Amino acid sequence: MRRVSPQSDVLRTAPGDRAHTDVVQSTPRWSSWLALGAGLGVVAAVVVLDTLAGPDTDVSGALAAAPFVTAVLGSWRTTLAVSVASVLAAVALLATGVYQGGFATVAAAGAVLVSAVMGPVAAAARTRREQRMAELTRVAEVAQQALLTPLPACARSVAVSGRYLSASREALVGGDLYGLVELDNGVRVVVADVRGKGLDAVQLAALVLSAFRESAHGTDLGGAVAWMDAHLAPHLGPEDFVTLLMLDVLDDGRVRMVSCGHPPPYLASSGELRPLKVLPATPIGVGPVPTPTSARLRPGDRLVLYTDGLIESRDATGMFIPAEDLLVDVGSAELDTALDDVVTLLRRRSQDLRDDLALVLLQYQGPPAATPMPVDRVVDLDRRTVHDVPRQQQGAGSRPRGRGRGAQAQAG
Repeated sequence: MRRVSPQSDVLRTAPGDRAHTDVVQSTPRWSSWLALGAGLGVVAAVVVLDTLAGPDTDVSGALAAAPFVTAVLGSWRTTLAVSVASVLAAVALLATGVYQGGFATVAAAGAVLVSAVMGPVAAAARTRREQRMAELTRVAEVAQQALLTPLPACARSVAVSGRYLSASREALVGGDLYGLVELDNGVRVVVADVRGKGLDAVQLAALVLSAFRESAHGTDLGGAVAWMDAHLAPHLGPEDFVTLLMLDVLDDGRVRMVSCGHPPPYLASSGELRPLKVLPATPIGVGPVPTPTSARLRPGDRLVLYTDGLIESRDATGMFIPAEDLLVDVGSAELDTALDDVVTLLRRRSQDLRDDLALVLLQYQGPPAATPMPVDRVVDLDRRTVHDVPRQQQGAGSRPRGRGRGAQAQAG
C-alpha cells in the first residue's frame, strides 16, 4: 500500500492503497485552547497591572492586543470570546474609576473596541486561508502521487517493494522516479534522476515515466533508451539531463542492464552485498549509446536500485555515508520492511537530507509456474491405450480421433 508517514516524507508504494491527507476544516482544538489561554492571560495581566499602577499610569490600552494575540492561533469564535472579555475588562476598569478620563482614556477605549471587531475578522481570514492552502496541498499531493503509481507486490518472477523519500517537506515527490512494466518474458524496471528540483523537475519526471512506459514493449534496452532520448529531447533545456538505470529481469533469472550516468544496482545474494558492474553511458539528453550488461539471479537473490540520494548522504562530520552501511540488512530483512529499515538508518545517520531518494527492491522468486496446456484424452480401442494429445496440435474445428475402429475422445 501507499502511505504517507506523519513524521516524514516517505512514500510507500504497494498495490491497493491510496495516500491520504486530512484537509484542515477548522482550527485544531489544542490550538484554540492555547489561543484562548493566551488571550485571556493578556486580559488578566493588563487588568492587574492597570489596577496596581494606580491613576497615574494607564496601561489599559494594552487590552487591544488580546484579540490579535488570540487570532494568531485561534478560530474566530475563540477570538470573539476574548474580544468580549477585553471589552468587559475595559468597562470594568472604567466603572471602578481607574480610568481618569481625557484623550488617553478615549483612545484606549477606541483601540479596545477596534481590536474587538478586527480580531475575529483577522482570525476568520486566517482560517479561510489555511483551509485553502490545505486544499491546494492535498490536490498537489494527489497529482504528485499520480506520478509514482503503486508498484505491484509481485510481477511475474519478481517480488517488488519501493520507497520514495523527498528532501522537501513541502513535497512528496521531486525529480527522482521509478517505474515497472511487465514484458512477455519478464519485467522491465527503471530508476531515474531528473536534474533540478521543484515543479519543473516533477514535470520532467512525469515525461520520463511516460516515455519509459511507451518504449518498454517491442524494443530492447538500447532501443528503449534511444527512443526515450529522442522523445524527451524537445522538453529538455540546454542544461537539463536525466540519469537512469534500466534493467530487464527475465523469468529464467537473467538480468540485462543499461546505465545512462546512473549508479549501479546492488546485489544481495547468499549473505553478501556487492554492486554489479554496469558499463555507464552518457545521460538522457546527451545522446547516450549504452552497452548492455548481463547477470544472472538465483531464487531469493535481491537487487537494490536507488538514486544518488543514497550515496550522497553525509553524516554529522560531513563525510559520505557508505551505501553498504545503509543496505547492511537489505538481503535478510522482510521484503516489505527492508527499505523502511534503510530509510530509518539514513535518517538516523544523516544530519540533513539534501536530495530526494528513490529505492526499489526486487527479489527473484524463480521461474513462474507454467500454465498447463489444454489436452484432449484419446482412447485407442485397437491398442487398448489412453493418451493425451495437446489441443494446439489439432486443426481448428477438428475432433480428436483414435486409431482404428470404435475410437472415442473425451476432453480433458
